[in-house]
Amino acid sequence: MLKTIGNLALDGVFTPVAYGSSSAGVGTYTAQTGRYTRIGNRVFFDLYVSWSAHTGTGALRISGLPFTVNASQSCACSAVANGITLADLNYLQPLINQNSNVIFLYQYPVGGGSTSETAMDTSGGLWLSGSYGV
Repeated sequence: MLKTIGNLALDGVFTPVAYGSSSAGVGTYTAQTGRYTRIGNRVFFDLYVSWSAHTGTGALRISGLPFTVNASQSCACSAVANGITLADLNYLQPLINQNSNVIFLYQYPVGGGSTSETAMDTSGGLWLSGSYGV
């Protein structure tokens, strides 16, 4: 359902898809829900994606965002993971690169140190929300 208020706001839905960076693979999803509101050049989104079986390999990625991030903007995002493997004392941080509509998921050590990408797991779930410029 698409709702417009003049030319300023759009509300809609999208389907988030989890995939691996080395091999995208195929997933058996238990949930794929995404909602967004676009106000001017800012997009606010919430999504939940959960899979019980996935054949993807490499780093975990989430695609399906409704708009591409502007070349001079970035994402302010937060995430909660369920069943996603993280290194000890690491926390999950999503990132959408400029000129992209794919969410990358990084691990950051508490207290600083080297970051790493989060591996694609056979099963897991993510709740993500954030905003970005278009």
